[in-house]
Amino acid sequence: MDIEELLWRYQKGERQFPDSKFSACYLGAIDLVEANFDRSSMCKINLTFAYLNRTSIRNAQLDYSILAGVTLTHANLERSSLKNVDLQGADLQHCTLQFTNLSWVNAMDANFSRADLRGTKLISANLNGACFYGANFRQEGRHEAADLRSVSALKTDFRNCNLSGANFTGANLTGANLSGANLKGANLSRTNLTGSNLSKTNLSDAQFGETILHGTDLSYAKLERAIMISCDATGAKFMSASLNDANLSKSNFLDADLSNGNFVRANFTQAILTRAKFVKADLVRAIFTRASAEDIDFTGANLSEADIGSANTLGATFTGAKLPNGQIFISV
Repeated sequence: MDIEELLWRYQKGERQFPDSKFSACYLGAIDLVEANFDRSSMCKINLTFAYLNRTSIRNAQLDYSILAGVTLTHANLERSSLKNVDLQGADLQHCTLQFTNLSWVNAMDANFSRADLRGTKLISANLNGACFYGANFRQEGRHEAADLRSVSALKTDFRNCNLSGANFTGANLTGANLSGANLKGANLSRTNLTGSNLSKTNLSDAQFGETILHGTDLSYAKLERAIMISCDATGAKFMSASLNDANLSKSNFLDADLSNGNFVRANFTQAILTRAKFVKADLVRAIFTRASAEDIDFTGANLSEADIGSANTLGATFTGAKLPNGQIFISV
């Protein structure tokens, strides 16, 4: 079937075109709403600004195609391959992309709001400026989690997304907004989160090895049992965050604000805590073995049974703090 026949049949009211084959053809600005192209081969086609609302393109091949500005709202592309596709500015709101391969796509400024992205591969994709508000990346049972390794997601909107179990290893999320997102068990190792907003996120059991968190906002975030080893959280904000049982060893919290946070049994072994603020923080049984804590502020903090004996606390402020021995420190 050639393009002319496709258009003629569509105009006559036909919508079923499964197992079709198109290659290196131009279908820009075309209207194919509600058409069925399941299992079709459509590599290297140009669908710029096409209208593909509510189409079914499952188990199809669209690698190296141009879909810039295309409208795919409520479309179903489950288990299709869209590697190296140009999706710049595309509208994929409420689109089903479960187990779809979107690796190396250009999705700059695309809209994936409330899309189903469970098990999707987005390896090395360009997601700069894209919107994923409310999208679902949730890990499904024994299936692999969403794979976002090495993505570029500068100033990308991930607010209120379900990203539980997602793999962001090596990604650049500078300036991204992930507030309210569920990142439970996510892998953020070697990720750049400079200036990102992770306030009110669920990051319980997440991994942050060698992650950059310069100026990152993690206020009111849940990070229970998180592994944050050798991270750089210079100037980060952890106000009212919960990091009970978290491993924060060898990380840099220079000038960070951790006031009013919960750090029960948290491990700060060999961490850099110079000028960090723990005002009114709960640090019961926290471990500060060989930590560098010069000029740290423990005003009003609860340090009951905490291990601070080997930490360097030169110039530290303990005014009103409850010390490891249970006594309240009163400044002279």
